[in-house]
Amino acid sequence: MKASFALLLLSVTACFAQGWEWQNPLPQGNQLNAVDFVDARNGWAVGNAGTIVHTTDGGSTWTVQNGSGSSLWALSFVDTLNGWAVGGGGTVLHTSSGGATWTVQPIGLTGWLWGVQFVDAQNGWVAGDEGTIRHTTNGGASWISQNSTTNDALETICFVDTQNGWAVGNHGTIMHTSDGGATWIAQNSGTAGWLDHICFVDTQNGWAVGGSGTILRTTNGGALWSATASGTTSWLQSTTFLDASSGWVVGENGTILHTTDGGASWSTQSGDTAIWLFGVHFLDSQNGWAVGDYGSILHYTSDLRSPKGHAAAPGSFSLSSFPNPFNPTTQFEFTVPLSGRFELALYDLTGRLVQTLADRVYPAGSYHVSFNSEELPSGTYFARLHGSQASVTSKIILLK
Repeated sequence: MKASFALLLLSVTACFAQGWEWQNPLPQGNQLNAVDFVDARNGWAVGNAGTIVHTTDGGSTWTVQNGSGSSLWALSFVDTLNGWAVGGGGTVLHTSSGGATWTVQPIGLTGWLWGVQFVDAQNGWVAGDEGTIRHTTNGGASWISQNSTTNDALETICFVDTQNGWAVGNHGTIMHTSDGGATWIAQNSGTAGWLDHICFVDTQNGWAVGGSGTILRTTNGGALWSATASGTTSWLQSTTFLDASSGWVVGENGTILHTTDGGASWSTQSGDTAIWLFGVHFLDSQNGWAVGDYGSILHYTSDLRSPKGHAAAPGSFSLSSFPNPFNPTTQFEFTVPLSGRFELALYDLTGRLVQTLADRVYPAGSYHVSFNSEELPSGTYFARLHGSQASVTSKIILLK
């Protein structure tokens, strides 16, 4: 179900313990719906109001790219240059320059397109409202309509090669093709609920997720789908798998689930968070990204060591404030385990930067920074300490 939920920003302190780090908030704050990386440095995310953002440093910094005014819900890159994004009003955008320029590819549709998948620079598919599936063999220069045999909205499409693909949508719909989409056959999902996303790693192993915490799993190409216990009733929006064992799911209220046994069991990685997450993508076990409300971007790494490779002592990287709640002054106290450049900054609930409190090189040790809030209105804010070693965020409340 596609909706925007205006909720609180993520408590990165909880995510830090699990390997998730909040990357710099985007100035426009538009909801982000999908993210895709082609290597550990080059990635893109798309979202509402035509938002397209790009990074060349693994997400440490993001820049805005110009696309169109239509909201975008999905994207697919095959290399550092060639990518596609789709969304409202039948929008299909293409870049062959890594997003330096985006051009509209006419497809002759006015309804929403929710999914896109390219397996190489020539062969791709899009899916959307009323069972729409279209296919291109020339990089999107022209599109051919395929008969999905369903009128249900199709939310995501996934191909593992030029022949084998799946699409999911409303009423538990799962469609499968083994001939590049020339024919589509319905598979029995065992549910009548909404399915939002599907992911296959080969022709046999796949997963579909959706409403009420639904996670479906197949090990035989979809001939049989079985429900797995997700441990949540939250709406699940997106899933990504590295292989037949290791995968992640994200969704409502910051839900992040991880499995190492193909989905037989799931563990929670999110902590206490209220942000809806709409897209997730992992390159390998070391690097993953999730995107959602307010332009939020989270980065996962299983190695939070310093650049020199010396692990920080447990609890040595910290940030706190006293008093909290406060009026009008409070004092931030923080500890850094190794010398490096650190920035202490204050953000509001939308992710907007309010004030940079400190930005310099600190030797290893403990420090304090005083803050006077006389010019700010009452409310909840987030103080974020960020450096090359890691990031940590603390919630503060101003009461006047």
